[in-house]
Amino acid sequence: MSANCPLDRRVPLEDHPTDKQAKEKNIFKRVWKAMRKSTQAKTEVRPFVAEQESQVHPDTSSVEPPASTDYLCVPGPSKIKKTQHADPVDPEMPPVPEPSSCDLGDTDPVPEPSSSSAPSHPGFTPNKEFFECLYNVKKLIGSGGFGRVFLGRRKFDRKKVAIKRISKVDNKHYLKIPGHPEPLVTEVALLLLMMCREPMSPFVIQLYEWFEHPSEFTLIMEYPGYCETLSDTMDRRDWCDSFSRNIMTQAVCAVKACIDHGVFYSDIHMKNFLYNEDNGELKLIDFGCGQLFSSEGYASNTFMGVPAYCPPEVLTESRFHAVPANVWSLGVLLYELSNKWIPFLSREDTEQAKVTFKNPDLSENCKDLIRRCLARDPTERPSLEQMLEHEWFDRLPDLSLSTESLDTSY
Repeated sequence: MSANCPLDRRVPLEDHPTDKQAKEKNIFKRVWKAMRKSTQAKTEVRPFVAEQESQVHPDTSSVEPPASTDYLCVPGPSKIKKTQHADPVDPEMPPVPEPSSCDLGDTDPVPEPSSSSAPSHPGFTPNKEFFECLYNVKKLIGSGGFGRVFLGRRKFDRKKVAIKRISKVDNKHYLKIPGHPEPLVTEVALLLLMMCREPMSPFVIQLYEWFEHPSEFTLIMEYPGYCETLSDTMDRRDWCDSFSRNIMTQAVCAVKACIDHGVFYSDIHMKNFLYNEDNGELKLIDFGCGQLFSSEGYASNTFMGVPAYCPPEVLTESRFHAVPANVWSLGVLLYELSNKWIPFLSREDTEQAKVTFKNPDLSENCKDLIRRCLARDPTERPSLEQMLEHEWFDRLPDLSLSTESLDTSY
């Protein structure tokens, strides 16, 4: 496996809610809907929908965060007026509030902050009780370059969620998207674009809602059950052509969905896919390195993927384009799935793009698809649609059936 991949993510399994809790769910849900309806301006979170349908005009450069904000602990685009800073609190992780009438579930302690806490922002005080009234934060289940992920539960129905905390100090990547007045942290902006119109992809992790605090963002995301990174899965599995085909079908569909929604996902590699062994489903995660899609391409020095999956034109040309770069990275992924090794070990190897195979049992169709995806000239690579039409795939995926796995209960 590539040594350049970020830290892995592993999602453990827990028991399902008890029957008693299931019976109480409808009562809590009715109360919750009534609460949300009466306070819609503050707490209701809806998927981002642009005011009018138009082509996304991307600003491919990262935008610095605004110097100040009138919003505090914001779920989605809701607005809460700023307040005077009364008591200093730890900026990295708000402390757990004392038990109150809003405590609807178990009260697991919020994990202790790390030693590298971000400085406080004068004039702003986190609305600690608002988030803590809605969710319990449990154990750490993953971390990486853009944040830490915790297992959590929504209090009124004990629904499991993944809670991702992103530091504002460590992450200065912001994007402007249509329909939103202020620049948003990249992961939030791109996941909102993925939700802005149908069809939503079952192969991309869902964002339910998000909060803004003085020193960090909190993202409430889909918890896909017992999963592990694709890298961990491959570490303990023998090569299997049908397994590789299943993985690649979902991976190509996930990347195609990103392009269709105006998102360029530039960080394709094994540790950015979660795999569920029980149902064979794949989820693309971690959008912190992404960009808005641009048909005009990107400056090569803006590429943010790992070196092992970097296309040669990024190394030799001044500009590159999203789709050929994605096809190259998917070709590297297929090679790694099929050979349990990466195809190019150095910059020089990548620039030459000479492909040799280590697995003697690979079919000629599989080899042909890999060679096409790893063509030195980006104009000679297939499109994402052409990848799925290649002979190596038994048949085109039925996406109408795949959308049944989407969680629409939130």
